Amino acid sequence: MRYILAVSGGRDSMLLAHCFAQLHAIGNIDATPVVYHLDHGLRVESEADADFVCHECRLLNLPVYLSRLNVRRFAERARIKSLEAAGRSVRYRQLRRLSQNQANSVVVTAHHADDYLESVLIHLIRGGGPDAFGTLPVWRELEGMVLLRPLVKFARSEIDRLVAHYDIAYREDASNQSTQFLRNRLRHKVLPHLYQEGLDPVRVWRNFHNQYDSIFLEDNSTLSTERKAASSVPSRLEEAAGEDVNVGYLALDRRLLAGNLIGEWKTLLDFALRRLSLPPMDEKMFADLRAQRNRHAERGSRFRLIYTGNRVVIWSDTRGPIWIMRADAAALRVFKSRSLADNAVEIVYNGLRRVYTLKSHWRVTPYEPGLRYVVRGSGPEMQTRKLKKLYQERGIPRMIRTCLPLIQDRRTGMIVCICFSFWENGTDRICDPDDAIPA
Repeated sequence: MRYILAVSGGRDSMLLAHCFAQLHAIGNIDATPVVYHLDHGLRVESEADADFVCHECRLLNLPVYLSRLNVRRFAERARIKSLEAAGRSVRYRQLRRLSQNQANSVVVTAHHADDYLESVLIHLIRGGGPDAFGTLPVWRELEGMVLLRPLVKFARSEIDRLVAHYDIAYREDASNQSTQFLRNRLRHKVLPHLYQEGLDPVRVWRNFHNQYDSIFLEDNSTLSTERKAASSVPSRLEEAAGEDVNVGYLALDRRLLAGNLIGEWKTLLDFALRRLSLPPMDEKMFADLRAQRNRHAERGSRFRLIYTGNRVVIWSDTRGPIWIMRADAAALRVFKSRSLADNAVEIVYNGLRRVYTLKSHWRVTPYEPGLRYVVRGSGPEMQTRKLKKLYQERGIPRMIRTCLPLIQDRRTGMIVCICFSFWENGTDRICDPDDAIPA
């Protein structure tokens, strides 16, 4: 079985190349995957993109087939008005030729769930019917070649996180920001508002595709065991990232540890550690936690636990649950944000992505001691309160407080939105007197 990877050099396709290179390296794929790249000549950077793909694929020991074609000239000759459509036509024509020259081959693209949602909207805008939702399946036979889209069950934010997690190099295509293309207008101006309302591209894709993809795999006798195995690429990536399979933390009711039987106490904590795929407590860790517990028992106070190790973090105050977290849990990583069009900002944290529209004097900021938020009123009657107090009342673990995103008014220094929706299915706390957020 030969896999032909369509690689543009962007983050999606570079993740695809790294994934298949690794699958080959560990023996899950017999034949070396090959990479196809089209230098379309539409941008001055296209030659640099091609050089980048060739360089990175040499590092991955993947052979590259490179085509240099003038897509603009092709569009004029073929009378295709859309350069985007012309580029897609040229790319698939070249991939089909390459596939026909490679016996028993599969063409692999890096389409993801956000691409699917954009395609659905484009089909509907152009008058498409119910079949619009059937676009971009995992498997498809097209004009004599078999297409595989293993990343289509991933959202763009998940791919971004995996690329950052594995420090994968990629090229940013400046044309992705151009409003000349309908897809870009949908991506930057329409979809952010739908995502904010809770639209989940992965869930929509699964609703319309899971059944049909399984039928394709079962009924198509030409598909080998290796082709079916390639469909498991998303789950392999999830296991490698270690965050989509396991949320990374547990909360134990403190009453479970209220007794004096140290053996039972250790058994409960070890069970929680196993649930997080962590080894049981070693002697030093157990002695440290037991000493903390006994110290509070001698004082007659309710116990609290604080422990930070290389693989696990344990924390509790005197009232709430006992939080046990993997040290590499997504919730312990500080949020990331990036600016979009029209004063919008995308925030990614704890495996979630949300888009907010900010006023010109607002900014996204992390927690710092002393930050305050507006309780009631504005101007001379404005009353404020320390953010720390609210966190304590909500039972937000101390190590999460510094990671949770906030939106701040630069002029007053007041927090106008606390993004609780990123933690434990919470709801954002709006503190702005004008109630103008979220978008």
